Amino acid sequence: MTDVLSRLRETLLEGIKLSMQSSCARRSPAPGAIPYLESARRSLREFSEHDPNNVEALRLLSQAEECLLNYREAISCIERAMKLEGSKNKRDLKRLALLQEAAKEWWDLCLSPEDLRRLGEFLQASGADDPTRGRSLEFTKQWLRIAALPVDPTLEAFSRRGAFTDFQVLNNLVRG
Repeated sequence: MTDVLSRLRETLLEGIKLSMQSSCARRSPAPGAIPYLESARRSLREFSEHDPNNVEALRLLSQAEECLLNYREAISCIERAMKLEGSKNKRDLKRLALLQEAAKEWWDLCLSPEDLRRLGEFLQASGADDPTRGRSLEFTKQWLRIAALPVDPTLEAFSRRGAFTDFQVLNNLVRG
């Protein structure tokens, strides 16, 4: 069992390394990391189905879910691990609080991680990475209307994060 978990941990760590994500500000992982992260998540889910009381597997699964921006599942896994262990250590409590905070940030943003990635692709294709072309929020508004997403609440969420132009949306929110 420990050999299997060791291999899964290595796959997960390789995915994390390739993801180019910071643990404090998660964004969609780099494309090269996704196969590693999804493979680790799939295998850890299977492992946890066969051994549902394995705390280490649940912690690793929580980490894989977090990297793939699936915060609801990441929170569920860490809570199950804490319950199985019977004690709440500071590390788990801190991790749970950070996961809950990240989930709230994504909820408040009004966009899913996939929506934000697609918005970034649209902004880049529109030339918003040039500060002279990305001086307004016209490209962002256009994409939100095309995607049938709420314009005003999304723009308010962006402004609370200091993104007042397409250039800032692309560089500060999408690319983080």
